[in-house]
This record gives sequence, C-alpha cells and structure tokens, in this order.
Amino acid sequence: MAFIDDDDNALDLGFNVEDVEPAKFDLLPDGIYDFDVTKIAIEPTKDGTGKRLNVELTITTDGFAGRKIFDGINIRNKSEKAEAIGREQASALFRSCGVGGSDAAALAGKSGRCKIKTQPEQNGYEARNVVKAYLFDGAVRAAAPAAAAPASDGAQPPKRKPPAFVK
Repeated sequence: MAFIDDDDNALDLGFNVEDVEPAKFDLLPDGIYDFDVTKIAIEPTKDGTGKRLNVELTITTDGFAGRKIFDGINIRNKSEKAEAIGREQASALFRSCGVGGSDAAALAGKSGRCKIKTQPEQNGYEARNVVKAYLFDGAVRAAAPAAAAPASDGAQPPKRKPPAFVK
C-alpha cells in the first residue's frame, strides 16, 4: 500500500510506540448484552468455497458500552450442516434486530440482544468472547439466569435509537 504525500514525515506518529503500553481489554463477563450492528459484510470463507456474514456488534449495555464483538456466520458452505447452522444463526440475528427478509444491509444500525460466553484458550489462541445466541421475543428473559446477566435486577433496558450511519 502506498501513500502519497508532499511531506516526507507525514506518517510519523511523533512518538516511539515502544514507549507506550498497548491497550489491553479484559474479556466481557459471560452474560446477556444489548448491541447495535455497526458493520456488516458478506465475505468469502477462508478456503474460498463459501460465504460468511461478518458482523461487528457494538455493546450498548451500561458499564460495557462501546466494546466490540465480532461474529462470522456461514451463509454458504460446502458442509450442509455448517450452512444449516449458519442459516439458523442468521435468522436469530435478524429476529433479534426486528428485521425480516434476506437483505443483510437492513441490519445496519439496528439494535438487538445477545448472549456472550468466553471461549477458552485453545490451539495457541487466547481466550475470547463469542456470541452464543442472538435473543428475541420471550427468549430474552429465559435464555440465561438473571445472575449471569450484567444487570443484577433483571430489568429490561430502555429502547434505544440506533446510530445514524449505515455501512
């Protein structure tokens, strides 16, 4: 990638990155979180034989607002089982956001609710947060015990206006 600029030092940060500690984020506690869909894309799978719906979710639950979670959902896959699971996950995401049809662009800026779990360290990769389920209708309250949810009183958060941008 080339950058064109008249100033030879236009890309100089003005500090030595070795003098600054990198940002570190603790994992989100397992529980139920509200989110906004902030980015969506349909991209090829690693092996190039299928397609995935990749989504960036921005957490809106108090105390964790602004944190990002990423999910990839198989929508076309050479494995029929993987494709069927992906279709179920996509259906739950759409329903959580109150969206029907098949146009993933309609998810942009929509709000929903999901259950997040910690996937333990494995195969040389650090532990990470993963979406275990997208919640909708009556499933929101019954999906996890109240103790697992970040809000201890079990109350439903107020409805939010989604962000104005669409990608």
